[in-house]
Amino acid sequence: MEYNYINSKENIIFIGLFFILLITISILNLKKLVNYSSYILVIVFISVELALVQFYPQLWPKNLVGYMEPNKQKEFAKANGLQVDMLGENLLYYYRPNQKIGAYPEFKVDKNGYRNKEEWSNNPDIVMLGDSITIAAGSKVDAADLFRNEGFKVINLSMGGYAPQQYRDALSYKIIKNNIKPKFVIVVLFVGNDFRDSTLYNQYKIEGKDYKAYFGEPKLQIEYRKNIFEIERLFLAWKSHNDWLKREEPYLREVNLPYKNFRIGYAWSPPDIEVEKASYMLVENTLLEINKLSNNVGAKTILMVMPSPGVIYSNFSEKFNDEAINYKKILKRLELQSKNSKIEIIDGMPNLTYALKNNFIFLNNSDTHLNEFGVDAMFIAMKNKVYELSK
Repeated sequence: MEYNYINSKENIIFIGLFFILLITISILNLKKLVNYSSYILVIVFISVELALVQFYPQLWPKNLVGYMEPNKQKEFAKANGLQVDMLGENLLYYYRPNQKIGAYPEFKVDKNGYRNKEEWSNNPDIVMLGDSITIAAGSKVDAADLFRNEGFKVINLSMGGYAPQQYRDALSYKIIKNNIKPKFVIVVLFVGNDFRDSTLYNQYKIEGKDYKAYFGEPKLQIEYRKNIFEIERLFLAWKSHNDWLKREEPYLREVNLPYKNFRIGYAWSPPDIEVEKASYMLVENTLLEINKLSNNVGAKTILMVMPSPGVIYSNFSEKFNDEAINYKKILKRLELQSKNSKIEIIDGMPNLTYALKNNFIFLNNSDTHLNEFGVDAMFIAMKNKVYELSK
């Protein structure tokens, strides 16, 4: 389970501490501030942070839980109704069948360990493969639910943290081996982390590790680490320039939507595949393997390329141009590949951008996971392609 929801009570505690630090430093004359005083301030606030993590894990903001020690993560999960039991084989994992997750009352885990409200059909219309974007734990409905509302039989095999290789493994172990024959296999490729996750999967496979190692180890992001209380940024900025308070925030970028403005740090930027060629090839080869498995049971493969928040925000701010450029490179390469493999491509960008103009589509400003508006936009793009291919 991924922890990305921020409770207002939690924010009061941590933002309050941060502003105390800001006010304290701002009222002092930085030009005359001795080094010992600055070090003491930094040490005090780091100590407070560590004490809260050590003794009050339930108060830690949920999107920073990945930085706790594993035992503290478990304490946090239990205190917030997020504790889940995982089973698996090799590098494929899934929920303990039929378990209930207190934080998500609308989230039904089926007898096979995946989010599905209905029994599996041996001849489903659609099998969905993806990660936490597609499982949509923070939304009352996922795309599979919306398909079912229109009369489709759907099996959703998505799981938070999955790499493309685990999409393939789920299709092989859960569908092909059980002689289930879908009409369509929809793969949702999230450009924000699927390339990184494919590299992680490959590394663990080479090392002979299983799903417990893959699922249990926090995947840290340096961008997040730099933003925790911004202590590192504040101190380094003060060291380099006395009037740092007047300087532009180096880690946050402005997002200007028609109905609200905000700033974000980590934008789930897609990789430059001209630089990270190895990770792209891992993904491309895996997609071809998925397509082969699908074709073997008579199914058509649909690949939905899912843009990250930074990519979508490029339509509203020039500060995200790099994300847009990298996304276009990925999309172009996949479209070239699809001409030979006959994989049908969906560019998720138009639908999600259109939806974002009217309603916020993510769970919160710093999140990449979709709310009901985002899930609906993703579903409409999928549905249109399914209807097109069904004619």
